[in-house]
Amino acid sequence: MRASISIGSVFLMLLSGCGASADATGGGLEDASLDDTSALDSSSADAGPTVDQACAALAKARCALLDSCTNGVAIQSSYGDLATCEARQLLGCQINAATSSTSQTAGTLQACADVAGTTSCWDRSLNLLPAPCVPLPGALTEGQACIAAAQCASTWCTIQTNAVSGVCTALPKAGDSCATTSCGRGLECAKNTAGAEVCFDPLAVGGACDKDHHCGPNVICVGLTKTAAGVCKARGATVGAACESTNKTLPDCATSLGLFCDSTGHCKAATAAKDAEACGITGTDTVAYCGAAGTCIKAAATDTAGVCKVPAADGTACDSDPSKGPDCLSPAKCVAATSGSTTGICTLPKSN
Repeated sequence: MRASISIGSVFLMLLSGCGASADATGGGLEDASLDDTSALDSSSADAGPTVDQACAALAKARCALLDSCTNGVAIQSSYGDLATCEARQLLGCQINAATSSTSQTAGTLQACADVAGTTSCWDRSLNLLPAPCVPLPGALTEGQACIAAAQCASTWCTIQTNAVSGVCTALPKAGDSCATTSCGRGLECAKNTAGAEVCFDPLAVGGACDKDHHCGPNVICVGLTKTAAGVCKARGATVGAACESTNKTLPDCATSLGLFCDSTGHCKAATAAKDAEACGITGTDTVAYCGAAGTCIKAAATDTAGVCKVPAADGTACDSDPSKGPDCLSPAKCVAATSGSTTGICTLPKSN
């Protein structure tokens, strides 16, 4: 069970810009890898898709799914618009296409694109991939450098926060730390009783939840007390739905759909703010998230409002500190020049 949230924190993920869905660790719908040497000859009348064609098809499928599962909110907050989402997803796919040791081909990527639209929003949020999207084992062993899951024999490339490459590792499992990395397919990250961020198996609606048993996407633990477990209930998904920001008797609202629980106890739609516009709690029962793929820059972590700042361009200066910014647009990450620093350069993954 995630901690109860108020209007002041309900849009934390949206206001902070790009999320885990843009991370390049898991493969499949969220990150596709392929070997450009395996592309078929497009000069043949019977040829299948080229690498670029397969990447374009998959990018389009990913963005369409993200758009439909979040009522367009994730597209606005992570990319700004659908065209930018498709362009950045295409770029990431093309970068991975040039890497060595990958198990995927233009054909397998097209097969994934063909079924991506059948994925449920629950599965998309948990990176539970349709069979054609699950990468086959790559040639790299655990400990070897990677930028994508399909390079690894384990089918998992662990990449630290604000890094563009990582190492092949075993597939993360429930209980593993996720303080600086993402979790495996089907898992989410949350704090346990001890306060450590660990991967967990998410509970569906009706599940008994507590500090070590957490609800899944768009589901929240309602009625949890110090002496009794709560019950996982679906967050409000429509404007006007009854809600409670404390989750004592009613669930709050689905922030991924651009909703928050107002002071009257009903779900209300947040607005999308442009660059340099106010974000966070912008007035009485009004909330704005950065809709230009930006970060809501707040002078202090306790501030309830800030100002949107759009991402820095690839190759330019950035700062991953949410009180400073700007951050980068996926698949680029703000790679610091020195250890422990938040300032760096927006860097794209480099094929190896």
